[in-house]
This record gives sequence, structure tokens and C-alpha cells, in this order.
Amino acid sequence: MLVGHLARFGDEEVEKFCRERYASWVRQWIARTPGPRESLDLFAEIFRANYTGLAYTEEPDRYVMRLDPCGTGGVMRRTTEVRKIEKAYPWTWGRSGVSYYCDHCCIFQEILPIEMRGYPICVTQYSDNPNDPCIHLYYKKPELIPDEYFTRIGKTPWRLSQGKTKRQ
Repeated sequence: MLVGHLARFGDEEVEKFCRERYASWVRQWIARTPGPRESLDLFAEIFRANYTGLAYTEEPDRYVMRLDPCGTGGVMRRTTEVRKIEKAYPWTWGRSGVSYYCDHCCIFQEILPIEMRGYPICVTQYSDNPNDPCIHLYYKKPELIPDEYFTRIGKTPWRLSQGKTKRQ
């Protein structure tokens, strides 16, 4: 509700709020969580606390976490009328129609970590259909992350940035 209220002052206020809210969390996450498997395990604990339907598998290049539904945004999208962002922004994965709540995953898990260390904590596959599961991809090495996951949020791919962490 708070994020929806902020949107009345402009979508930029939503992005600003999320950046300010999550920047210190992301710095701590990066400092305390050494790798993708540890991030997967920590997120699994967080989602289990939200009664998320959770399953994950290991593939050669990544871990895949399936949230059906995500215990926060996914439940809201399935059970209530949620406000949606009408325009496409980098912080909505370059898409319009993203829930005002769900955009924080893009900022927390992808944009801020790329700005701080050059690659995301995990990549979210957000579906327009609220009945689809939310998928999180935890790549085992940054160089395995497809370029499209950087460019859709306005960032330079890892392989091109060579790990530079300045804000792009």
C-alpha cells in the first residue's frame, strides 16, 4: 500500500524509495553471502517464512528456484487487485504492467548488486500472468549470466564490463 501511495507522486519516487530502502541490505547481503548457493539457501529461508510454495533444482550453470506463489507479491497478485506500473522502466525489467510491489525484486536482487559488484544476486523471471510461478535464477558464475538479463535493466553485461562496479 505504501509503494502504491508513493506512486501518486510519480513512478520515480517508487524507484527512489526502493533504492534507499534496500541499498544497505544489498551491501550487507554481498558482504555476508559468499556465493549463489548461499544466496539461494538464504532466500529459501526467507520465502519459507512467508509460506511460499518453494522448489529448486540445480542445472549445470545455475540453480533455479520456483516460487508458486511467491509468499508476498505472488500471493497479492493472485488474491487482490494490485496497482501496476503503466510504463516500462529499467527497474521493472523493461516491462510495463509490473506490480508496484514486485519491482523491488528487480532493484534489490539485480540493479543494486550490479551497480555495487558488477552482477546480480539472482535474476527474476517475472510473468505477466499472476497464476504463473515466480522464477529466480542463481547463476554459478557471473560470466554465465546471459547478456539479456543485464540489458533489460539498462546495465552493461558482465562480460563487457569485465566486472567494473561503477554505476552504469
